[in-house]
Amino acid sequence: MTMADVLILADHDGGKIAKTAGELANVVNLSYSALSQHLDRMKKLHLIEGEKNGQEVLYSIKSHEVRAILSTLYLIYCR
Repeated sequence: MTMADVLILADHDGGKIAKTAGELANVVNLSYSALSQHLDRMKKLHLIEGEKNGQEVLYSIKSHEVRAILSTLYLIYCR
Protein backbone atom coordinates (compact mmCIF):
# COMPACT_ATOMS: atom_id res chain seq x y z
CA MET A 1 0.00 0.00 0.00
CA THR A 2 1.44 3.34 -1.04
CA MET A 3 0.73 6.82 0.30
CA ALA A 4 -1.35 7.47 -2.83
CA ASP A 5 -3.47 4.39 -2.06
CA VAL A 6 -4.13 5.72 1.43
CA LEU A 7 -5.21 9.10 0.06
CA ILE A 8 -7.40 7.67 -2.69
CA LEU A 9 -9.18 5.29 -0.34
CA ALA A 10 -9.55 7.95 2.31
CA ASP A 11 -11.18 10.31 -0.13
CA HIS A 12 -13.55 7.77 -1.71
CA ASP A 13 -14.70 5.53 1.11
CA GLY A 14 -18.37 6.23 1.64
CA GLY A 15 -18.18 9.90 0.71
CA LYS A 16 -16.77 10.95 4.07
CA ILE A 17 -13.74 13.13 3.48
CA ALA A 18 -12.25 13.56 6.98
CA LYS A 19 -11.29 10.35 8.76
CA THR A 20 -9.56 9.37 11.96
CA ALA A 21 -6.37 7.32 11.88
CA GLY A 22 -8.36 4.33 13.14
CA GLU A 23 -10.90 4.62 10.32
CA LEU A 24 -8.11 4.90 7.75
CA ALA A 25 -6.28 1.91 9.23
CA ASN A 26 -9.43 -0.21 8.78
CA VAL A 27 -9.96 0.97 5.19
CA VAL A 28 -6.40 0.34 4.02
CA ASN A 29 -5.71 -2.73 6.18
CA LEU A 30 -2.55 -1.33 7.76
CA SER A 31 -1.48 -1.42 11.38
CA TYR A 32 -2.05 1.80 13.28
CA SER A 33 1.72 2.36 13.64
CA ALA A 34 2.39 1.86 9.90
CA LEU A 35 -0.46 4.19 9.00
CA SER A 36 0.75 6.76 11.51
CA GLN A 37 4.12 6.86 9.70
CA HIS A 38 2.34 7.39 6.36
CA LEU A 39 0.15 10.15 7.82
CA ASP A 40 3.15 11.90 9.36
CA ARG A 41 5.03 11.88 6.07
CA MET A 42 2.00 13.12 4.11
CA LYS A 43 1.51 15.96 6.63
CA LYS A 44 5.15 16.98 6.21
CA LEU A 45 4.63 17.03 2.42
CA HIS A 46 1.49 19.20 2.90
CA LEU A 47 -0.72 16.59 1.19
CA ILE A 48 -3.06 16.20 4.15
CA GLU A 49 -3.99 18.13 7.24
CA GLY A 50 -5.12 17.00 10.65
CA GLU A 51 -7.81 18.78 12.66
CA LYS A 52 -8.14 18.03 16.36
CA ASN A 53 -11.64 16.96 17.36
CA GLY A 54 -11.63 16.20 21.07
CA GLN A 55 -9.14 13.37 21.55
CA GLU A 56 -9.23 12.39 17.87
CA VAL A 57 -7.53 13.94 14.87
CA LEU A 58 -9.54 14.05 11.64
CA TYR A 59 -7.34 13.81 8.56
CA SER A 60 -8.32 15.21 5.19
CA ILE A 61 -6.71 16.05 1.87
CA LYS A 62 -5.28 19.54 2.04
CA SER A 63 -5.46 20.96 -1.48
CA HIS A 64 -8.02 20.98 -4.26
CA GLU A 65 -5.27 20.11 -6.75
CA VAL A 66 -4.34 16.94 -4.88
CA ARG A 67 -8.01 15.98 -4.59
CA ALA A 68 -8.50 16.48 -8.36
CA ILE A 69 -5.48 14.30 -9.18
CA LEU A 70 -6.60 11.57 -6.80
CA SER A 71 -10.16 11.66 -8.13
CA THR A 72 -8.80 11.13 -11.64
CA LEU A 73 -6.61 8.23 -10.49
CA TYR A 74 -9.59 6.73 -8.66
CA LEU A 75 -11.75 6.92 -11.77
CA ILE A 76 -9.07 5.28 -13.91
CA TYR A 77 -7.83 2.55 -11.55
CA CYS A 78 -10.42 1.88 -8.88
CA ARG A 79 -13.69 1.51 -10.74
